[in-house]
Amino acid sequence: MDVGAFFDNEEITADLPFGGGPDPAIIKLRYVSSETMAALVKKATKTTYNAKHQREEKTDNTEFKRLLGEAAVIGWSGITAGGQDVEFSPAKRDQAMAGWTDFAKFVVDTCDDLQALVQADREAVRGN
Repeated sequence: MDVGAFFDNEEITADLPFGGGPDPAIIKLRYVSSETMAALVKKATKTTYNAKHQREEKTDNTEFKRLLGEAAVIGWSGITAGGQDVEFSPAKRDQAMAGWTDFAKFVVDTCDDLQALVQADREAVRGN
């Protein structure tokens, strides 16, 4: 497996098909390392103290998905709503990560999979 840019500390990105059918949307994702993923979880975790003064931590899943989307989703094409293209923007990305379960699951499952991103990048280069 050739991971080239990984060891050169370059950003690893890939355009990945999302959705079914003959013309799926293309989501441009950035690789998110395990360390970065852990930092995002920590950032989305709030610490409180209960009535017995015991520390309790709770991860805000909505905030985690927003942070992950910010870290991983670079852009998209082919996403439509009501027959109109949905232009990528940080606000639309955050909206998709918060309210579109399939999209958020795709990002969570894919952005930290280095092998899948490298393979998708190779296939995209071959296709051009």
